[in-house]
Amino acid sequence: MIRYMIKVATRFAQRYVPRIYWVSCPKYLSHSAIVLFPYRPNLLCCGLVGILEFRRKSKPLKAEQIVAKIQELVEKLGSQSPQSDEFSPSWVHQQTELLRELKQMVQQSKRAEVFYDLMQGGAICAGFLKQAQNLKSLLEREERLVEKEGIKIPSSLLELMNNNLVALKDIIWSIENEVGANLDKVKGLLGQSSDSSPSPQLIQELRKINFILNNLDRLEIRGRDSAGISVMITFPDQVALEEFLNKLKAQGLGDQFEQRTKIRDLLSGHIACRPPTMIFIFKVAAEIGKLGDNVAFLRRTITQDPIFHLALQERGIFSNIIAHTRWASVGMISEENCHPVNNASYLIEGQPGGGEIKRHEVISDFISPHYQRPVGSLQAVLNGDIDNYVHLRACWERENPNRCLSERITTDTKIIPLQVESYLRKGYDLAESFRRAVNDFEGSHAIALQSELEPGRIFLALRGSGQSIFVGIGEEGYFPASEIYGFVEETSRFIKMDGERERIAGEPKTQGQIFILDADTSGHLDGIVAMGYDGFPLALSDKAIQSTEITTRDIDRRGFFHYFLKEISESPQSVQKTIRGKADLVVVGGGDSGESPRQVVFNLGEEIIPSRIEQALRERLIKHIYLVGQGTAGIAASGIAMLLREYLSNSGIHIAEQKASELSGFCLDGRMDNTLVIAVTQSGTTTDTNKAVDMAKEAGAYTLAIVNRRDSDITYKVDGVFYTSDGRDIEMSVASTKAFYSQIVAGYLLGLRFAQIMGLRPDEYLIQEVKQLKRLPRLMSQVLQEKQDQIAASAKKWALSKRHWAVVGSGPNKVAADEIRIKLSELCYKTLPADVVEDRKHIDLSAEPLVLVCAAGSREVVLGDIIKDVAIFKAHKATTIVIANEGEKRFQGCADSLIEIPRTSERLSPILNTLVGHLWGYYAALNIDEEANFLRTSRQMINQKIVELESAGRNPLEIIFDLNFQNLASEAAFLLHQKNSAGVFNAAMKPNTIANLILLLKYAAGKLPITDLDRDFQLEGGISCCLNLLQKALDQAINELSRPIDAIKHQAKTVTVGTSRLPELLTGHIFETIRQIGLPIEKFSPPNLATLRRLQPVIKTIHGYTLYEVNQLDYLGRPTENSTIRIIGRGGISLNLASRVEKDSRLRGNKRSIVTNNTVFIGLGKSDQAQLLIIPAQGESVHQKIVLLFHIGFDEDVSLETKVAALGSKYEDLIDALAELDIPWQDEFLAPFSTAELFLKSDDALIEAICSRLGRSNS
Repeated sequence: MIRYMIKVATRFAQRYVPRIYWVSCPKYLSHSAIVLFPYRPNLLCCGLVGILEFRRKSKPLKAEQIVAKIQELVEKLGSQSPQSDEFSPSWVHQQTELLRELKQMVQQSKRAEVFYDLMQGGAICAGFLKQAQNLKSLLEREERLVEKEGIKIPSSLLELMNNNLVALKDIIWSIENEVGANLDKVKGLLGQSSDSSPSPQLIQELRKINFILNNLDRLEIRGRDSAGISVMITFPDQVALEEFLNKLKAQGLGDQFEQRTKIRDLLSGHIACRPPTMIFIFKVAAEIGKLGDNVAFLRRTITQDPIFHLALQERGIFSNIIAHTRWASVGMISEENCHPVNNASYLIEGQPGGGEIKRHEVISDFISPHYQRPVGSLQAVLNGDIDNYVHLRACWERENPNRCLSERITTDTKIIPLQVESYLRKGYDLAESFRRAVNDFEGSHAIALQSELEPGRIFLALRGSGQSIFVGIGEEGYFPASEIYGFVEETSRFIKMDGERERIAGEPKTQGQIFILDADTSGHLDGIVAMGYDGFPLALSDKAIQSTEITTRDIDRRGFFHYFLKEISESPQSVQKTIRGKADLVVVGGGDSGESPRQVVFNLGEEIIPSRIEQALRERLIKHIYLVGQGTAGIAASGIAMLLREYLSNSGIHIAEQKASELSGFCLDGRMDNTLVIAVTQSGTTTDTNKAVDMAKEAGAYTLAIVNRRDSDITYKVDGVFYTSDGRDIEMSVASTKAFYSQIVAGYLLGLRFAQIMGLRPDEYLIQEVKQLKRLPRLMSQVLQEKQDQIAASAKKWALSKRHWAVVGSGPNKVAADEIRIKLSELCYKTLPADVVEDRKHIDLSAEPLVLVCAAGSREVVLGDIIKDVAIFKAHKATTIVIANEGEKRFQGCADSLIEIPRTSERLSPILNTLVGHLWGYYAALNIDEEANFLRTSRQMINQKIVELESAGRNPLEIIFDLNFQNLASEAAFLLHQKNSAGVFNAAMKPNTIANLILLLKYAAGKLPITDLDRDFQLEGGISCCLNLLQKALDQAINELSRPIDAIKHQAKTVTVGTSRLPELLTGHIFETIRQIGLPIEKFSPPNLATLRRLQPVIKTIHGYTLYEVNQLDYLGRPTENSTIRIIGRGGISLNLASRVEKDSRLRGNKRSIVTNNTVFIGLGKSDQAQLLIIPAQGESVHQKIVLLFHIGFDEDVSLETKVAALGSKYEDLIDALAELDIPWQDEFLAPFSTAELFLKSDDALIEAICSRLGRSNS
């Protein structure tokens, strides 16, 4: 009864009591689970982009009309721009309208017909591009004016002017880059066609190709190991296509076309042709490289493709394009696995055992009942994962027994077109087949597909979290993309698919959306059919259309390798724009500067500090100020709180920083009408921060926000908003930099203004603070220009050497230490502490860490202690990287790396210290990632060799014994050991990862007995597991070293290669008998398995077997004086045979020799002269072996060729023996011997018989 109750209680607990998981993905767990530190497996994903041009488009203005209108608007802006300090609201609003109209005109210049006219050059193009220069002059004049007179402009008007300056920059950028630079890029794509006058048709199509390439380049931040483009060209009819094919033949391109149509499994250069469509594929796969390399390669390939260029010139064609840039998830990095993939497969001809089996690669020739034509090519791209890919592939193989897939294709994306095809074969149309197929897929995914069955359509599917699909809605087409910046070059308007929400709560089948984009439309929403995964139609309205302010100017890398470096390089300008017009020093009494007294004037008007907050401060009604934020913004809030405590030190106000989630959880008791909450946020959409503001405001608190993004969610929640920079300072890198500096500066200005309002600081104090603040952008530029090389060298020398890191700073510099800690975590994936300097010496220093010390700007009384503490760190063998004031030499004796930076005030020093720390973290991450390149190269070479050998029909046994493969593995193991000895993996790779990888490489190199693999890795599988274990070990090592810089590392994806499993490949009667006996194939060593495979064709029968167990071997598996042998199984004729072992259990004679040498024996029994085959195998432990004895009969009907192949090394020994006698070898020498004689006679006996027949002596 008690047991029953315990069982019931256990089941109840398992079913209803939540289990606790750490760092797990919720989607893989039961509903009753508590997840601490959850992650999304697709945090870093691939990128997809496409274009579908409308067949019915509105007619644009002519190019000359557009250019004339732009010139008119530019002249108006120039003539109406104020030349002095006369800024009026009416002028600013008029300028806003002119800029809006100008932006629309510039947007019109991107239309296909206008773009073609501009491509012709001449006065129209020159006049258009000249306007950018005119606008630049206007921009420079107005920025100087705002810089000089900004303090006199009401802050509300100043904000509008900043917004107009941003719009002006956008327009200049659009003219020069979205039109001007693209004109040059399209000319570059023309290649040889540039010698003649290109047709409007060709320019239009190349403009679309250029758009795709531009956006692939932008999307590479989401993954760059490969990229691919599928261009589907539809001819007016079959006759038009045939005429085009005749043109190719006439120009000598017929053979090239025929060759390219044979490459069916979507390698680069493939052409799929089925009237009336022609699909061109361009691909590149490169595990090692940098951002931009892939797109540059694709541009060159497209430029040099004459067939593609000729096709684009054909009258009446239309095209749609899908493209993809990949971060490998399932499937090795290769051209075959690069997206898009299609539904090609191999048709198998012949039957096992019935002669030669042939495979022919084919695109689907199945007839679709619905379309009454072959299914043809289906091409798909995928972001995310098909989690049940292995199951679906197995089902496909069962349903198609005469088909197989290429061994080279190991990506899960391959199942998408195959699954769609399976439903087309059942009679469904493409839309329904697509819907049913995506319902079969488990896991978060974003899919795009196109088919020659319906060439004017692109099919999109989105389900789950972690992926996105946006559909840009332009004047000339739809632009599907996985990111907003995948379409903003053409349009700012878009509709976003929702893959997460269940249409009916609690019913998972209603989750996910499908969009079908149709080119047969004039635009807007008319060409989009939307439905749920359950087929429920979704009505789209204008309310669903959104607009983004982001432009390609915001997301361009400007020649930098990473967005992070670009954005940190822009930080002085961001800080300058945050200060501009907000605070200045003016001469008292309006006199001239020089010796005249000055005072600080702040320009933080009603929209920044509302009058009710100003009044509450002046009347001392505010008793508490909370600074709230999350992540980096939370650290900025901490820095601002420290500034406010200094500036308002005598106010009696309690000032504290709180994480937004902590404020909403613990600090909102009762009324807060005496509290000011200042929220710090970059995007203005942080959920925790916005929720805290809502709750504080509801409790009566005053609220302000420091935010980077104009009109974001939080700006509508608070009383006042301080926009940093220009209110649209986009950061593409996940690791924020310039926003942090600008947030601190905004808080600095607010603190000084609060002190002035409350009369807490004299004018002279405020003057000195503002002076220091105005110097800050210049000092930041000085660090970036003069110290960056030194910082990079420091990181290169020291970042790799230490496993444990720490960051320390005292006073205001504790803020710098906290922020640097976050960046080292985001960039380098280091879990590290940030401490007050003095605390670090009280914490265990036995780990000998690398310590980054933020000391610049520290007051002298503290600095002396910091120097002593750093000396203590050094004495404990820590590596010390010290950031100190320029000219500070006292650290030279204790700092491994001393980085001196310009002096500034103690309160601003955290910004300069942090700037150095951010740069150091960036270069540290680069150096860690560089070490991954060695492993990426090794993995790529090993994978290529595996695929090459598998394609040649080799199994894992044969692969591991391939000399070229062994050489690759051996070289990789040697280099890895060298690097490990030098300590370059200390910072990032786990010791057991290195040890396992070196061990597995040595196994793969044949330097270790493969039979020890099971023991070393505590698993069963032997050779069949070795290659897979090696792949996983390489993947893990690369994953631990990879540092994407601009994005948080993909947490759940590993690169795998489809390696064959040995049990499925070793077939035949010997291996079947072994399995029937119950012995795992993996227990036999690779050389012995190779021997059995070689002997199997000449062994006709197995009459019986005896299975022995050998015990008490030493640690090397060799016999000792105490070794024993016993029989553990028998079968066949062996059941009736007596054995010496039954009377004497000592391991002796022939069996002892076989165990010692661990080799196969084929020969005659000593007592009964029986024909025997004896094979040793690994037992349950290192001290045990199994010996399998077969009674065999030879096949005397096999060919001489088969006998020779089975002899193995004995054949070579016979050749060498006759060579010693100067007798040239001939295989016919062996013909007179029976099969049994060849294998049972000794070499000497065979040589004597051969010589006797030749009439020669063998002496």
